[in-house]
Order: sequence, then C-alpha cells, then structure tokens
Amino acid sequence: MEFAVIILAAGQGKRMKSALPKPLHRLGGKPLLGWALDASALGGATRQIVITPKGANAVTDFIRGWGDARGTSVTAAVQDPPMGTGHAVECAADALKGFSGIGIVTYADTPLLRADTFSALATRLEESGAAVTCLGFRPRNPAGYGRLVTGS
Repeated sequence: MEFAVIILAAGQGKRMKSALPKPLHRLGGKPLLGWALDASALGGATRQIVITPKGANAVTDFIRGWGDARGTSVTAAVQDPPMGTGHAVECAADALKGFSGIGIVTYADTPLLRADTFSALATRLEESGAAVTCLGFRPRNPAGYGRLVTGS
C-alpha cells in the first residue's frame, strides 16, 4: 500500500519567541520535524511532503539533509502567503501529481506520533474504503490544542 504524508511546518511559531523556526526546536535531542519525518518514514510512507513558509531556508536545509542522510527524497512545498491549514494541505498538490495512494496530514510539532500509528491509520483507511478518516485524542488538559468536534 502506498501512502503519502503531508507534514505541516509552515506555522510562524510566534508564541515561541525564538528566531529558530518552530519545526527545528529540539525535543529529546532531535528537531520536532525530525520526529515527524522519522515516524512517517518508519511507518511506511512512500512520499513525504513538508509544507514550509516562504524563506524558511533552515527548514528546507534540514529536510534536504534528513533525506540525504537516509538516501531518500523529501519534498518541500512552500505556502505563500500563509492562509491556514486547508490552504497548507492544498500546497502539496503539485508534489502529489500522479499519486493515487492514501494521504495522511500531520503537524511537524507532534513528536509523540509513532511509526505504527501512521501504518495503522493508512491500513484502516484502506480497509474501510472511506474517503477520509481522522485521528484524534482526548488530552487531560485540552488547553493549547486545536479542537476536533464530532457529532452535533
């Protein structure tokens, strides 16, 4: 089964009050983006597209270095201007031309997603025949997280 992972890394990270782009902040000795790239690759992603903001040379350099070190290619797609999450996903369209597999969208700043989560999500989507599936979680303290509202 082929699946592509679109990693959203175009956020400004203003709340971090740092000149370092948010996806490159380190956690456990590795940049946040590195966790997402590693997990999706180990989970079986056949394509990885990272959405970056315009002028994010440090992020693009990291992506290139990560791919080179593993003998693989990661595509960087630029979101300019930043127009939200939906638009960020749309920015991956050119990189996915001709691709007919499953697509998974994730954020660069979610380092706790494991490789088996990516593979299980892709398998579940393929087996169900659904057009879309969504993975969420229930944090003890939802402050600081986006909301996934289900039902009515």
